[in-house]
Amino acid sequence: MKKLHIILMMFVGLQSILLADHHANSQASKDTEEITNTVHKMYEMVNNKKHWTSMISSKGSHEFWSSGGFLNFVKKDADFNEIENNTIRPKDIKIVPVEPGKVAVAMFYAEGSEKQVGRPAVDHYMTRATVVFAKEEGSWKIRAMHWSPMSGGQGTSGVSTEK
Repeated sequence: MKKLHIILMMFVGLQSILLADHHANSQASKDTEEITNTVHKMYEMVNNKKHWTSMISSKGSHEFWSSGGFLNFVKKDADFNEIENNTIRPKDIKIVPVEPGKVAVAMFYAEGSEKQVGRPAVDHYMTRATVVFAKEEGSWKIRAMHWSPMSGGQGTSGVSTEK
């Protein structure tokens, strides 16, 4: 009887572990889908001449831009140059859940062209991107970004939010 009790307890413990693991995998899968959609939405916004500042965390975002400038701290209500033209698209998006349902990292390539009013055009924009997202009030918000040009490509011409 004692052996049966031990076996039963082991079975219940194993079931609990498997259910918890399944829930974490299920949440990570949901995060992957949501954040992939969020990355696509970022580019839909800029390709329609809108900045994605509404997607920045209420706590702001620390960002290294592909122009090669210094680290920028961008507030949610930052004022950027007006977008004249943008055709940049994300490619090969990989999502890494850090804390399922709360924090995740998106890594991808971005390629196209862009032109901001008052800045030189970038005809062959091609970068690697890493974006850290945190879940705030039910949606994924940008907390940090790092962009670096790929060999043969260009980064942006902007180095700060100041005009």
